[in-house]
Amino acid sequence: MKMKTVISVLLSLLLAFSLLPVSAFASDVAAQDALMLIFGIEVAPYENGSVEVSSERGSTGSDITITAVADEGYAVESVSVAGESGAECELTENEGVYSFKMPSEAVVVTVVFAAAGETEPEVPVLELPFEDVAVTDMYYADICYVYAKNLMNGINGTLFAPNNYMTRTMAATVLARIDGVDTAADEDWTAAGLEWAIANGITDGSGMEDPITREQLLVMLYRFAAYKGIDVTVDTVIPLPGVSDWAAEAVSWVIANGYISAEAAELIDVSAPATRGEAAMLFARLGAMLEAIAVPPVEEIPEET
Repeated sequence: MKMKTVISVLLSLLLAFSLLPVSAFASDVAAQDALMLIFGIEVAPYENGSVEVSSERGSTGSDITITAVADEGYAVESVSVAGESGAECELTENEGVYSFKMPSEAVVVTVVFAAAGETEPEVPVLELPFEDVAVTDMYYADICYVYAKNLMNGINGTLFAPNNYMTRTMAATVLARIDGVDTAADEDWTAAGLEWAIANGITDGSGMEDPITREQLLVMLYRFAAYKGIDVTVDTVIPLPGVSDWAAEAVSWVIANGYISAEAAELIDVSAPATRGEAAMLFARLGAMLEAIAVPPVEEIPEET
């Protein structure tokens, strides 16, 4: 009789468990995870690549790895891991594999892929002396780059004037500096740059004190790239409103190489003067491209005597 009673109790328990919803067991798993300090790892939506995380969950202090592989024509622009509290996890990178220590909270892994020509230049860590440039400004990283590389200085010791217009002389001087020309050797800081720019077909030397328009600046970048031996052919000339016929191919090449987007080119007035902030962005991206392909300065051949 006792044996029958025990069997009856066991069958009742089995029946009760079989009627429990799956969510009850799921909540038990979550509760066990919390007790064992195991937390979830979520991957934010991404495009133009693949992201693999070594585990969907991790215990506090465990090592988690992230492998991000970009599609052809794209590159990994950024990888970050943040907890539910908003705290960023410290990442280390080794040959494209990122790792972090699992914190005591769930985390979200965010990977951003960008077109190879659109990756931002590496920003030097430095303090700018300019009162009119803030970390939150659109061109902050670009101004850091051109200032650290001695390509552009302020209009004085404390002002960069990012919204002031860029002149044709200023643009020619910066391109000369990118090519390694010492523009400080002469008392007139524009003399060497202007001479270099005219000699190498970057400009014809006219109207050099005038503000340079956006399309004129893009043409200078295009001519500079050609001077450096970079292939500047374009498969298709992009029809954009307001672009002059003589600048159309140059603007299309600039867009194709990620200096600006076609959407941005359609929205801005390309015939309007370029600001110093806009010029800093373009020069920073040009400098980063040259560093990436390791194009050395063109050596001058001495004239025969």
